[in-house]
Amino acid sequence: MEDVGLAYPQIIPIVKAAVDIANAVGLPEARLALADAVVLVATSPKSNSAHDAINAAIADVQAGRTGPIPRQLQNKHYDGEDAPGKGPELQVRPRLPQHWVEQQYL
Repeated sequence: MEDVGLAYPQIIPIVKAAVDIANAVGLPEARLALADAVVLVATSPKSNSAHDAINAAIADVQAGRTGPIPRQLQNKHYDGEDAPGKGPELQVRPRLPQHWVEQQYL
């Protein structure tokens, strides 16, 4: 599944359903559901972009290549509601008339 990734993200619940069916009906009937899932995964477009992205992010964290979390993204309750600049400045898109916000996140 990691080779399919974002090329066909809808495959995840389909394969999960096949596994659930297999667990529910047992062998030998489970073979058909599992075979369908195998063929679907094998013939689907492939992408490892999510795999590469999470590995790159983990490598950055392990190497200390991180920056501070912007104040507006921090949990305002963590160090008290009186912490200036925390939480309230986060602009939530659906609440804005244009449904987008020009804001620096990271």
